Amino acid sequence: MSWLNDVNATELEKQEQEMEQRGEFSLPEPGVYDITIEQLFLDKTQGGTMFFGLVGSSGTFPNDTEINLSGWDVQRMVKNKDGQTKNSKGGYYTGLILLDKIAKCTGKRIMDLIPQNQYVEIFGQQKEVGVFKDLLGKKVSIGIRHRKYEKQDGSEGIALQLVDVCCVDNQECKEKLAKRIEKRPVVEEKSNNSNQNQQTTDTPAW
Repeated sequence: MSWLNDVNATELEKQEQEMEQRGEFSLPEPGVYDITIEQLFLDKTQGGTMFFGLVGSSGTFPNDTEINLSGWDVQRMVKNKDGQTKNSKGGYYTGLILLDKIAKCTGKRIMDLIPQNQYVEIFGQQKEVGVFKDLLGKKVSIGIRHRKYEKQDGSEGIALQLVDVCCVDNQECKEKLAKRIEKRPVVEEKSNNSNQNQQTTDTPAW
């Protein structure tokens, strides 16, 4: 006996198809969007890697929904924005730089903000993370592209990747970011070990 007593498989499949036709399962197209920050927090993977998550809302997203972005390591130095070269120190703190750009658009610096422990819903589960409450409700412009990755079952999935951040009133920055995304709207990642899927219940240490 199914625990869904009032819904059969045929009806559920029909509703899923209707939602897909209306675009309610679609992702925003690669580009630059003005968003309101609904959540901005630090989280950790099972291996202890610290990264930030961003939940933003915008009336231009499909079905007027929120988007969830995560996965940028805030402690590790990585290659530059296009993955081409490294600086003399071996790379850039890309995750931390993106966080600081968000903060600077509100007149603050990320190193001056203290994340506060709070339970938020992540992938359908309540989890304690470090929330930057001072930045909630603020508006920024974000550039996003599609990221193709391999799921655990071998099939292909598509997620959103945060490329860069601009202040909403900086039109020059937004135009340059849009051109950058236009040149590379999709990236491929042949790995299913993405940070956002590796949750942990360790005590937060922000």
